[in-house]
Amino acid sequence: MAIDPYDRFSPLPSPRPSRYHGRGGPPAAMYQPPKPPSLWSEFWTLSRIVYGILFWPLLALFAALLTVFGVFILYTIHPALALLAVAAIAAVIAALAWWEGRRVRPPGA
Repeated sequence: MAIDPYDRFSPLPSPRPSRYHGRGGPPAAMYQPPKPPSLWSEFWTLSRIVYGILFWPLLALFAALLTVFGVFILYTIHPALALLAVAAIAAVIAALAWWEGRRVRPPGA
């Protein structure tokens, strides 16, 4: 099958003048391939995705470490204060369990 040079979808430049661009077809500047995104934009996009996923687990980890540190500090002051801090931690865990139980019901309940 031969390529028709007068076909407008032909990969060959048209031998007759084009309506818009003259004899050679469109200028080469119109058909430059798009530039790939820079490495910095990819880096920032991936960083934002990773931090978005890890934000809440990291926050919980730092809160747990701060809580344990606080219990040790309170224990050095007086052992009863450490027991109060442990009771507060247990109350927070119980409140979160109650809230999650209200928010998500098992099937058939």
